[in-house]
Amino acid sequence: MLKIAAVKAHPMSIARPQPSWTAHEITTEASLILVEVQTDAGVVGYGEIQSGPMPQVCRWIEQFGEIIRGMDALAHLEVWEKLFALTSPRPGGIGGQDGLPAPLPRGQRSQIMAAIGGIDIALWDIKGKATNMPVYRLLGGSRRELFTYATGGYYVEGAPLTSCAEELGSYVAAGYRAVKLKTGGMSLQEELVRIRATREAIGEACSCST
Repeated sequence: MLKIAAVKAHPMSIARPQPSWTAHEITTEASLILVEVQTDAGVVGYGEIQSGPMPQVCRWIEQFGEIIRGMDALAHLEVWEKLFALTSPRPGGIGGQDGLPAPLPRGQRSQIMAAIGGIDIALWDIKGKATNMPVYRLLGGSRRELFTYATGGYYVEGAPLTSCAEELGSYVAAGYRAVKLKTGGMSLQEELVRIRATREAIGEACSCST
């Protein structure tokens, strides 16, 4: 049995050369949290998550690591159920008679679930390494080609309306057969200019969605 020895959170962030927008928000940096689960046999699993505030998510990851220390790293379902139980009411939960912390604050549910998810991904990584199998095979899948598309056209301050066309056109030149253009942040007239320019740049053989 592979026992969980330690769980660590590694927050990573790098500033973007230039801020960009979607129709909802500005992005000034690229960030993720790398979750590391170590076992007593030296097998290490990693999970990647994006959530925030990052310090808060990292604290939950480390707190959960203490709770699951010593558990079977291959029993990911048991680990998930133990951690998920912390988010729900349960008999004896308020007084702590079941030996677990009191139900976790509902206001931090998104950060808590991100932390649990990162640990779960890392445990699947461990299971794949321990069995020398890719995770898709463990899940019953088969290897096959998948259709992919490239997303672009994020809003950049001061950039011409048609700059998105050059960007998405480069994705098609690189081999993509479909692209997705970010829209909704400008007026209808401006968005029509962007969409038409992109349509011309990618050609009729490529599909475009917004």
